[in-house]
Amino acid sequence: MIFVEDVVVSEEILHARFGCDTGACKGACCVVGSAGAPVRDGERSVLDKAWRLLAPELPAAARQAVADGGLLRPSSDGDYELATVGDAECVFVKRTADGVAVCAIQEAHLQGRFHWPKPISCHLFPIREIRLGAVSYLNFEYVPEICEPAVVNARAKGLYLTDMVAEPLTRRFGAAWTRTFLEVCRSRREGA
Repeated sequence: MIFVEDVVVSEEILHARFGCDTGACKGACCVVGSAGAPVRDGERSVLDKAWRLLAPELPAAARQAVADGGLLRPSSDGDYELATVGDAECVFVKRTADGVAVCAIQEAHLQGRFHWPKPISCHLFPIREIRLGAVSYLNFEYVPEICEPAVVNARAKGLYLTDMVAEPLTRRFGAAWTRTFLEVCRSRREGA
């Protein structure tokens, strides 16, 4: 573990090779799992707005899941998570013509139709943040059956996980923290 200000970072994050390849994994992180994406308190009202805008574009099964149980559900740790269709597929999932699962919120954001990219837990993935009091712990959540294409892609391109997550880390912790974090990563890798 390393410390960057008041954030504890798993050493794995510094050295992991990871670069999403949605053409190969088909957006599996949005459809595989045992629960919905974790949601922070400040995201709840934004997600409600996103749902009102995007629900007509989403599959009937997603609209029914929200009608039956709401957009947000209590999670096992006392926080909230996004509703899912069945046990895993996020209700905001849309499919491309190639069958790739994409986030409808992110798509609307990229098209300039919505002001927010997606929940921070989704944006940071495969990094997971665990909060204990005022301290954040960042862990690498590598799921081989869905993440192997990202590792293969990163090795071929010489990418590190940290190259991919600079933007969401800046969104979550700020630009100064992210610059410090990336400097620590480079320094630790060069010293290894």
